[in-house]
Amino acid sequence: MNKKEKFVIIDWHHLIFRAYYAMSNMKKWAIFWFASILLNIIEKENPDYFVITFDLFKSFRHDKYENYKAQRKITPDDLKEQMPKIYEMVEKMWIPVFAVDWYEADDLIWSLAIKNLEFENLETIIVTGDMDILQLVKNWKTTVAIPHKWYKEVIYFDEEKVFEKYWLTPKQIICLKAIAWDTSDNIKWIEWIWDIWATKLIKKFWSAKKIFEEFEKLEKNPDLKCDFIKWAIRKKLLNWKEKIDDLIDMTTIRTDVPLDNFSLENVKFSWIKSEWEKFLRNEEFFSLVRKLEKIESDKRLEEQLMLF
Repeated sequence: MNKKEKFVIIDWHHLIFRAYYAMSNMKKWAIFWFASILLNIIEKENPDYFVITFDLFKSFRHDKYENYKAQRKITPDDLKEQMPKIYEMVEKMWIPVFAVDWYEADDLIWSLAIKNLEFENLETIIVTGDMDILQLVKNWKTTVAIPHKWYKEVIYFDEEKVFEKYWLTPKQIICLKAIAWDTSDNIKWIEWIWDIWATKLIKKFWSAKKIFEEFEKLEKNPDLKCDFIKWAIRKKLLNWKEKIDDLIDMTTIRTDVPLDNFSLENVKFSWIKSEWEKFLRNEEFFSLVRKLEKIESDKRLEEQLMLF
């Protein structure tokens, strides 16, 4: 691998539901928008390697906390009806789909990204709307792409962008997610500790361990001045001291997903345009057929220019 190459990893769950909720009153709407997003990703990123990841059923986090994500809505029936066509479309594009029992897509994405670090000239782009994944960011080697307007606009998060938004390093995002109140996964986090207070504490003390060490000093020495955090917040956090390791464990994305059979060559992106064009025409997505033709034309032109 001599030239810089690009490996795109897609968070299936985020893009599917983004496509569905775009406008759910049309029977093929999720299929159309998912196809549109994929084409925009291909056009913008021009991936050399391509993978779609998704969750199966329960993960090890459900074992640790029985109500984990229990509040999540079930997949709507009209979206379920569209899923076979979406699977067919992905198959026509020759994009490998990865899922591993007992792990979430985030864990699989993390593990793939870490494995890719061994390739010197390979950049990994993670397409997702899940901000938890920002703990993955590592220089130019691993960038998180947050899509807007069906990937016509993209916000790329490298380490600098993460710091600009959160005033934290990617690694500190783990601590932020453990301390700040977040109901998205239905875990009883430390209630009413908002991002602003959690960020302030992490910036000052770097880690949860050091935060609690400092708070315990203040508890033992009431005369010590504390002008950086309210007493009520300090007290609330101290009540969770024994649970903080569990919270950090739940919010840390795993890197140990079994990938023994993974090979970079097996996820090399090389579509057969005729197959996908046939699918799009059958679904009467003629605007996407034109988009496909434009991408193919631009790609041929780029290949010709590389010869000079």
